[in-house]
Amino acid sequence: MLHMTHAANVLNAVGGHPDMDHPDFIPKYPLVLPILNISADIVWFTQDSVQHYEVLESIPPAGYNSSISMAYQHIVNLLTSLCHDHGEAAVFTGNLSLQVNASTSYGQIAAPVTSLETARAALIGVADQGGGCPVTGKMWPKTSSIASGPAGQDNSAEGAEFSHAARYTEIMQGRSYKPGDKIGVPTGENQSIAWGNVRRFAPNPAVSDFLPDQCVDGGSWVVRNESFFVEWVWDQHNHTLDTSIVDTWEDCAKKCEAWTVDFNEPLKPCAMWSWVSEDTTIGDIPLTGHTCLLAQGGGPVTKTQTGLVSGCQYGTVCNHTLPGVPLQKKSDTPPPPHLAERCQTIHTQGIEFAGNYTELLVAMHNTFNGQPDLLMETIGQMYTLKSSAIELMETPDPRISANTMGIGPPWEYIPQRSQFEARGRKPFPII
Repeated sequence: MLHMTHAANVLNAVGGHPDMDHPDFIPKYPLVLPILNISADIVWFTQDSVQHYEVLESIPPAGYNSSISMAYQHIVNLLTSLCHDHGEAAVFTGNLSLQVNASTSYGQIAAPVTSLETARAALIGVADQGGGCPVTGKMWPKTSSIASGPAGQDNSAEGAEFSHAARYTEIMQGRSYKPGDKIGVPTGENQSIAWGNVRRFAPNPAVSDFLPDQCVDGGSWVVRNESFFVEWVWDQHNHTLDTSIVDTWEDCAKKCEAWTVDFNEPLKPCAMWSWVSEDTTIGDIPLTGHTCLLAQGGGPVTKTQTGLVSGCQYGTVCNHTLPGVPLQKKSDTPPPPHLAERCQTIHTQGIEFAGNYTELLVAMHNTFNGQPDLLMETIGQMYTLKSSAIELMETPDPRISANTMGIGPPWEYIPQRSQFEARGRKPFPII
């Protein structure tokens, strides 16, 4: 919330308006982050996912010029150039009453932004806390310390706080940093990480995941008759995939689900399956009836192919739709009554969670657009939402093997809980 306050203060200072209560504000997952060109997913806590997000906070594969820190520096450079050409008074024209003055119990401050100096302090402060502070004599952010802010360019200061990137390193290495440590070499106390004892859920959860026509044993699937979704991946792998003989397409879906769960790889889930309903031939390759083929990705092939049934998991390569053609058929087999009832209950819980998330965005929007006194109340809503997310993740997913997966919280926009239309689509809150 402190970072959001810094960013909102800067935007308000130059005459802009933070627009958080907006249908397009919340991204749809999976996504590729602009500038960084790195994918982002909502997945459970694994070594792979922590390492992935450590890269997001530090230096991405494309280099430091594509880092989050450099993005903030680029904004500072633009503001500096504008002030040089037009003067600060012509750049910082925002309404001072929109500025939010915030502080935390551990001493961090988001001060009002009224000038180039305070804008730079706000934005580079966010970058420092994420990726680390500059190192004297080195190019930043190509080289950063493990310190997170004003405690210094020198992370040896007693009581120095460490950056988000440094915290990820501590998790990965199972050891804490202490003042004076070198980057990537924590020498403090050992920390035991119970990687197997985490809350797990289907990747990239959505409010639609538990609709009746998606509520089938094994997961949330787009299921289509006369289709061979994995054909392209099958061709690319010389017609060899993870293959087995199972009685039904539901059994094939369960095997795909087990891949993701048992191997603990939410960033590399089994995304698609194809089940041969009767003996058939693809090209000149014979496929035996009841063969189940599994694939991680590549995108589903949607042309008609008799003799097969295929499924593609929501939140993976399908991303809630199939490319090129609208959904025609999902499942010929309705869920049994007990499963349908349970899924309906969870679907309602998911909508309620997403609605509460939307209301949090409304509160944040109003805080940064003329009602700064709402900040503490908004922070309270944030912690309430955290508790709701934990409750969902600790609720067993009825579609998946008992006690192996929970329900992922859907971070989505619910128009009925928004004030976007009531405000006339304008930024200022309803008084």
